Amino acid sequence: MKRYGFLALLFALAAASIPAHAARTFTITQTAPVAPGEVDMGTTQTLTYTVTNTASGGNSGERIYRMRFRLSGNCTGTGCTATLFTTASAAPANWTRTGFNTTSVTYTAATWADSIPAGSSLSFSVVVTAGKSTQDRTETLRDARASYTTDTDFSNGIKNAGTSTINTPGSWILQSLQITGFQTTDTSGVPTSAVAAGATFRIVITVKNISVATLNGIVANPSPPAATRTGTWSGSSPNCSFTSTSPSPFNLAAGASGTMTYTCTTSSSDSGTVTYSVTDVRTGASVTSRSGTSNVLSVSPLSVGIAITGPYPADGTCHFSGDTATFVMTVTNNTSGGLTSITPSALTRFGTNTTIGAFTGPSTACNGPPPGSPSVPPPSIATPLAIGGSCKYTWTAPVTIVGSYPSSGSKPAFWVTGSATANPGPITSPTVTSTPTPQDVDGFVVTATPTATNTDSINQEFTFSVANRACNNLDKVAITVPAGFVYGGDGYSVVNDNSGTGVPNESWSQAATTFTAPLNNAPAVDPGRIPINSNGDFSLVFTSTPSAAATYTFTLVFTDENGVSRSGTLDVPVSTFGTGTINSASPSTWREVFQ
Repeated sequence: MKRYGFLALLFALAAASIPAHAARTFTITQTAPVAPGEVDMGTTQTLTYTVTNTASGGNSGERIYRMRFRLSGNCTGTGCTATLFTTASAAPANWTRTGFNTTSVTYTAATWADSIPAGSSLSFSVVVTAGKSTQDRTETLRDARASYTTDTDFSNGIKNAGTSTINTPGSWILQSLQITGFQTTDTSGVPTSAVAAGATFRIVITVKNISVATLNGIVANPSPPAATRTGTWSGSSPNCSFTSTSPSPFNLAAGASGTMTYTCTTSSSDSGTVTYSVTDVRTGASVTSRSGTSNVLSVSPLSVGIAITGPYPADGTCHFSGDTATFVMTVTNNTSGGLTSITPSALTRFGTNTTIGAFTGPSTACNGPPPGSPSVPPPSIATPLAIGGSCKYTWTAPVTIVGSYPSSGSKPAFWVTGSATANPGPITSPTVTSTPTPQDVDGFVVTATPTATNTDSINQEFTFSVANRACNNLDKVAITVPAGFVYGGDGYSVVNDNSGTGVPNESWSQAATTFTAPLNNAPAVDPGRIPINSNGDFSLVFTSTPSAAATYTFTLVFTDENGVSRSGTLDVPVSTFGTGTINSASPSTWREVFQ
């Protein structure tokens, strides 16, 4: 008995001396999109995973120095395509992508210090091209494998202490349908982010079938879309109902798009914002889209609009650099009673390569409700503005471009935002953006060839190339020749007109140094004019150039089809023979802008 007791004691002591069980482990969590994430079929998607080293016991000193992520690379079903990695998959900072194919990506730490110690985490991202199928399908990674090391010097290779693998981590759902638009509009279909209380508006959801099969009977879930409101509303207002689909019935072939429309009405006392959302659009539980959310729509008893016009009555959209623009804010009373005061906000300036100068105003003009819309005094306690009445607040300001006018690409542009408050209340309107949004600044770009000449030259030809970046067809180009140049009466023009033939037009008439479009149709539709974003060359031959070296200035006047004229100058250096770059190198083209 004593012997057995002694052996038992030895076993107990041995067990007590065995270290705790060691484990080489890690965790992996899909953080974007959070599992189960929603992914559109056929699109490029970034999947992000947080890897935490949970090694313990005798392995607690090991660090994760390499991570491998794998996809299955296969799928089943008619027309099915697999989800695959793309070369856009990039390693985290201080790690390197050391292995890649369309089903496997491997990242390796640069140094021991960059590897993941026990208790620490690091995020990894992989980029995939999502697969396709006839209906939604749920996917995961095939596996994720971590490699561990205790090697602190990576310069001569890394000694691998072992690996740990987790199968099928993360998850995402490939969606068969895609919401490509979710927009509130007015009743004519123009997108809007603000309406007057009591007005009717629409919700338009644009849907694309991104599966490989025709999908029938597509609906929104829920229908009508759910509303999230802020502010004060009358009951369940806005009240929305299904209007139509296009096509109808709402069946979409693979790759096709269509729309579903809802019509909503507001109450005259509504004031606040509303946003609409759907869980998905679908045709059955296994054929769905990601969730969707509309823009924010502001609803107010004050209806506010801001219009920008230029100084040219024939075309209010024309603005050249240096012109004075007019900004008119119209505030309409859509409340249930008279307004005793209206206060417009200051206008906030915005622009691309454009500066709006100091505002003058506003002046105020008010009118009663239609149909008569009589002129009335500004609202006060004694003379409240009636329901349906409106007031216009008008500012003016100069508009100038920054730098030179561009010969191509987007035009300089500007716009403003503003709002209004009114009493009793006070009631505050939503902030609105001026129209057009944005407002272009127009201009002409001219180059001269050659850019310079010598004194006392004979039969010197100059070609003025004009690019029409203004607001209407160009009808006339008049060139004023500086003293010293002698024009001998020889000139010609070649323009790219708006006839649509593609054949250069050489039939502009010439009177001295003024060139005019042929006007062979009604003036408003003459195809011989130079359209917007087109150009023409106008050449003059001078029997002699000035005898004195100097810089000479040509003045050009451009007149469009509405009679709007714009002038500018173009400088041409004239050098004594043997001096200046004209005699030593081919001159580059001089460029001048008329904005």
